[in-house]
Amino acid sequence: MNNSEIASGYTRLDKIVPNWNKAHIIIIAGRPAIGKTAFALSLARNIAIDQRIPLAFFSMEMSEKHLKDRFVSNICELDNSKIIHDTLNREEKAKYKTGIEIINESPIFIDDTPGLSTVEFSSKARHAVCDLGAKSIFVDYLQLMNSGQEHVSERRKEISSIIHSIREIAEELGVPIIINTFLSNRTRYSRTVPCLADIERVGNIERKSDVILILHRPEFFHIASDRPRYKGIAQIIVAKNIFGEKG
Repeated sequence: MNNSEIASGYTRLDKIVPNWNKAHIIIIAGRPAIGKTAFALSLARNIAIDQRIPLAFFSMEMSEKHLKDRFVSNICELDNSKIIHDTLNREEKAKYKTGIEIINESPIFIDDTPGLSTVEFSSKARHAVCDLGAKSIFVDYLQLMNSGQEHVSERRKEISSIIHSIREIAEELGVPIIINTFLSNRTRYSRTVPCLADIERVGNIERKSDVILILHRPEFFHIASDRPRYKGIAQIIVAKNIFGEKG
């Protein structure tokens, strides 16, 4: 399979955002605990396991084991809390073992170094692409990176510097970099549907990115408690898209 065939695995999303193989910056944004990592893992699964296309996943929040457990939960449809607390029954343990084997045999390269600086990330990203053959890079998540500068007057400016550096890395390596970033609950009104303006409050992310996907769960924020069709559903809002269509 060549680069032009890389897809997110979400049919409707791929019609709107078709080029997951180019040197683009794709942002996955959302308020805390909204499901950004779960969505990123689903994308990674679709690319690396279903399409067998190598990728690198930089996890600065979770250890490699925890991340693999999340992958297995996604692949085998196991309750992640039961994996964490080791309360799987015999059948579930068999599924878990199979899931771990699938992950270990898949072309997913995991790096769980906490608090990466942009210089460290640049070096590791080059290794992943040039030596390991990664065709895309995932970062979970932006706010846990640092610019490597000793004195930073404002975190918002540092975030802008970090996203600028990541943009340069993507262009140098010629691969897409998919980045998780969170929106603070204090951004605008926590019960309103998030939008592009909320991204602009975090840092200079909007200008440096090609695609911005905002995750939103109406049920989570009690916006649509009277609309049962939203129960257990996450919405993907295409807030920015250089390919044209949004919505």
